[in-house]
Amino acid sequence: MFVIFCLMIAMISSLVGIVAKVMGDVFPELKQYQSKIQEIIAEEEASFGRTLVKGIEKFKKAAQDVQGTTISGQACTVDKANCCFASPVPILSPLPLNFFGMIHAEELAASDEGEEFVLGESTGGRTTMKRRGGIDLVRKEEQLFHVELDLQVDDVEKRQRSRSEEAFILWDTYGFPIDLTQLMAEERGLTVDVEGFNIAMEEARQKARSARSKVVNLVYGVVWTGFPSATCYLGTSMDASGSETKLVYSVVWTGLPSATMYCNIGTSMDDSGWETKLVNLVYAVVGTELPSATMYYLGITMDASGWETKVVGESIVMDADATSELHKNGVATTNDSYKFIWNQVICSCVGKVLATAIEDNEFIEIAPDRADIGIVLESTSFYAEQGGQIYDTGSIEGSFGSFIVNNVQVYGGFVLHIGSVNGGKGLYVGDKVTCKVDYDRRSLIAPNHTCTHMLNFALREVLGDHVDQKGSIVLPEKLRFDFSHGKPVHPEDLRKIESIVNQQITDELDVYANEVTLPAAKRINGLRAVFGEIYPDPVRVVSIGRKVEDLLQDPDNKEWLSISTELCGGTHISNTREAKAFALLSEEGIAKGVRRITAVTTECAFKALELASSISAEISEASKSEGSLLEKKVAALKSKIDAAAIPAALKADLRTKISQLEDGIRKLKKKIAEENVQKAVKAAIDVAKIAASEGKTFCITQVDVGLDTAAVREAVLKVLEQQGLPIMVFSTDETLNKAVVYAGVPNTGPKNGQVVLEWLNEVMKPLKGKGGGGKNGIAQGQGSDASCLSEAMDIAAKFASLKL
Repeated sequence: MFVIFCLMIAMISSLVGIVAKVMGDVFPELKQYQSKIQEIIAEEEASFGRTLVKGIEKFKKAAQDVQGTTISGQACTVDKANCCFASPVPILSPLPLNFFGMIHAEELAASDEGEEFVLGESTGGRTTMKRRGGIDLVRKEEQLFHVELDLQVDDVEKRQRSRSEEAFILWDTYGFPIDLTQLMAEERGLTVDVEGFNIAMEEARQKARSARSKVVNLVYGVVWTGFPSATCYLGTSMDASGSETKLVYSVVWTGLPSATMYCNIGTSMDDSGWETKLVNLVYAVVGTELPSATMYYLGITMDASGWETKVVGESIVMDADATSELHKNGVATTNDSYKFIWNQVICSCVGKVLATAIEDNEFIEIAPDRADIGIVLESTSFYAEQGGQIYDTGSIEGSFGSFIVNNVQVYGGFVLHIGSVNGGKGLYVGDKVTCKVDYDRRSLIAPNHTCTHMLNFALREVLGDHVDQKGSIVLPEKLRFDFSHGKPVHPEDLRKIESIVNQQITDELDVYANEVTLPAAKRINGLRAVFGEIYPDPVRVVSIGRKVEDLLQDPDNKEWLSISTELCGGTHISNTREAKAFALLSEEGIAKGVRRITAVTTECAFKALELASSISAEISEASKSEGSLLEKKVAALKSKIDAAAIPAALKADLRTKISQLEDGIRKLKKKIAEENVQKAVKAAIDVAKIAASEGKTFCITQVDVGLDTAAVREAVLKVLEQQGLPIMVFSTDETLNKAVVYAGVPNTGPKNGQVVLEWLNEVMKPLKGKGGGGKNGIAQGQGSDASCLSEAMDIAAKFASLKL
């Protein structure tokens, strides 16, 4: 049955053509993408086949280890007091059969002398014992039995607990489905403990939920310039390293005045300066006469100053109840159309309820100075985070002073500006304000967003129409684009993709954007949108190289397939030349069938190209080196390339150059090794021949092959083979001041290994080294003081004269 099931799985890809033929009229995509669908299913079948092979091997092992008839059974329980098993699991090693159901020593003592007791049943009959002399024996055996029983029970419980996880491990670690485990177990006359599997599954889910809900924005280190380090006490208990993943509640400065921590919860703190409620995130430390501090947070990004860029207002949100309250009070949604107007100061008004501070999910009429709040304006020029593009930052100014905007989010059409008031008095509902966006920052974001559109277009041009956007992030320093594709993109294709984007930048194409009705937008040939995204009506169309009006006049024109047209509400540059350059830094898989590209534009792209050029020059310079120096340079350059933020295609080119150098190093090493062997063998044999002609019974020589142990060893072996003389060969590296020594004696007696090792050990003393071996009459050693080579060779000669 299991084999039939596997064969059925393997046949699915072959049915794609039939399904497309039968249902292609209703679902035309089946015919359009038939080959792609078949390819994906075939890949999944192959992957599942590998999972089955691995899982079957693990299942067979688990089935062989089963005690009884249940796989993944719950741990058995044993009633030790009454010496009986609560579940029929066999004992792992034999226990005395007569002790199951045995009598206690006290019962024997209370019996009449000479009375016989049945201690157990066996195939050989009943085992009896007389009272006289039996009491002590029974007590002793009882003690031994309970010790043995404890050991056996512990082992059984451990084994059963292990088996209770086997079916789950097959599923969790190896991806082997539980229903297949049950099917295969049934064929072997076994059962699977589904209850135990479900328990293990729930435990895994709990761990996953705990991992997801773990607070990661906690302080784990504080560095004070010019002062000793501080100790952070986190939570109620700490692990061995002193780190605890709970809450910060105290800081002790070594030999320094106490410090006060301020927390962003928005509630009052006690007299000590410590937040009395839940401390979510520490964002400032003020110490008496202390310099500024740098806080390090876990799991979040910090700006150049070391402070997290989204600290203030992190917990300020508007839920459905809050937006509903605004609607009930007649508050209109924010007019954010001004976000598309650059380099202008927009005037707005804080209406009677339009400008609000949200604290503990409540609206207030006045925001106190330096408080973390969120405000809603009648109109705004700030871009709220959406569509993958990061929010704008800047300030909102008025008679109250300045409101520093650190974050902008949109909830149900209400744009929430999050930050803190910085001025002499609080911000009131109804205040007149002006919006001042940090356009310098936005000028870094916009080219990244426009290049994201061009990248989307280039991907389809190079890889095919199956490419769909799966997500994106547009930041000031980079862009990231996720797309559907079943395999890694070849470096040459990455080069083509990068080239298409850069060509559009070189062509200096105008970027057009207009709001049109959603049905009209959808009729434009080649229009790209995020699958599953809900777009407003009217919707904004962004086109690169052609006016939106031209697209609407002739929506079916095939020419539109050669330009980038997307539905998008983000901020963009006006001409592609403003992007200056595009560098595709990396391409990687993030999920099954989903790839991710990271890229940079403008000055960051130029820096990436410059770095690639610099590394290429370093490789060219390194190629002029030789020997160990070349090897060291290549190793250093290899690590540098791996860590470098350079175009992926150029990185592949540089890695190819490094591989070529490594191949050259390997070939050179092989050639040198062969030459060393020839040199060492010739020198040793020549010395051995002279020694033999002079009637000597041994020979000692030095060869010039550095620390090439293989060459020295081969020289010893060849002398033993051709001349049959005991021999010791030395070779040194003057730069490292090290020496290698090999010794050999003919394998003519049982003590030859002992003799050669003794010979070597005497020689290694002046060289400050150790020796080993002796098998087959060969021993070797290495010393750390080659300056004593002459002394060592003299000792070798004296020893050989006496004992060889």
